Amino acid sequence: MARVELAPAAPDELPGACRLALGHAPAHELESRAELLHAAALRGDFDPIGLIVARSGGAAVGAIAAQVLPGGTGVLLPPFAPDSELSDALVRAALEHFRRAEVTIAHCALGADESALAVPLLKAGFQLVTQLVHLLRRETLLPELASEAPSGLKFIPYTADLASAFGETLLRTYIGSPDLPEATVDRPASQLLAGYRHGQPDPPRWWLVEGRAGELGGVLILNELDASAALEVVYLGIVPEQRRKGYGRALIRHAIAESHKAGAAYVGLTVDERNTPALNLYRSCLFRICGSQRLYLMRVPPIA
Repeated sequence: MARVELAPAAPDELPGACRLALGHAPAHELESRAELLHAAALRGDFDPIGLIVARSGGAAVGAIAAQVLPGGTGVLLPPFAPDSELSDALVRAALEHFRRAEVTIAHCALGADESALAVPLLKAGFQLVTQLVHLLRRETLLPELASEAPSGLKFIPYTADLASAFGETLLRTYIGSPDLPEATVDRPASQLLAGYRHGQPDPPRWWLVEGRAGELGGVLILNELDASAALEVVYLGIVPEQRRKGYGRALIRHAIAESHKAGAAYVGLTVDERNTPALNLYRSCLFRICGSQRLYLMRVPPIA
């Protein structure tokens, strides 16, 4: 093979580069996925500098898509290339892009049948940390959910004045939580909040939960799931001292009620399979498993 050069896709080659980066997609989905990625680049939702193309003899032979998100997070697709050496080089280029953008956490979610695609990621330092379980709830609000929720809790909508209290409470909800500790430990509240704020309406669908004695017991973050009429529970967290007191059921009940208020057809969420208490709670509230993905994650070392 002739000498290979790696560089971001040029504006005139974006459509082809998008198709190449998504080369692992099923044939019947390739064009639609490529069109979505191209549209995101044109809207500014995806920076084309993260669409890195491998060229040999003037022809594009491989590509990788690496997106930088607010809050120090990076998401990438597995590389598409004709051989393992070029796949490894594309992953290295994506990580270098993340380092320049000061990304702290990089991740890639793949189906159980896509394990082979993770090989170049694992070689670069990614780790398989857990399996993410995706759940949906389409049923109407059940009376028993209301009766089982603890009384006296107050849901306080987020405002800029609550930013400090919200951030502090958010960090406390991570203490001892089995839900993706690899992605939250040692990260400042400002970085985490910036990540959650991405794509949210203004004002966002965020709430602080205040207990009977005025203590702050947890946070709830909702957002639109996709283009359909749906809401997503982006994050639900409870501070350690208020766990196993019914706060979780109260929070999920509030999320369901808000979805009905917004006219959403269903509400969805994703949970770390290791978070057994949360998974049991969601299933008891008629959330049903609709899929799962393996999460590969890496702490991106800063530029020396």
